[in-house]
Amino acid sequence: MEMRFNSNVNIKSIDSIEAVVDFKVVMELLRIGILLTLVSSIASMISIVKFSPLTILKERS
Repeated sequence: MEMRFNSNVNIKSIDSIEAVVDFKVVMELLRIGILLTLVSSIASMISIVKFSPLTILKERS
């Protein structure tokens, strides 16, 4: 199905998308998720280590 706009551009619509999710794709997504979790955890630990315990407790109010 083609649509014409402004008589200069032809746009072809997509009726369906074929996607396959197998074990390899699931494992790659799992690795990416674990990597993002580790990176965010390490970033938060680095920012917490910069403060002394007394500073952290003092700023809780």
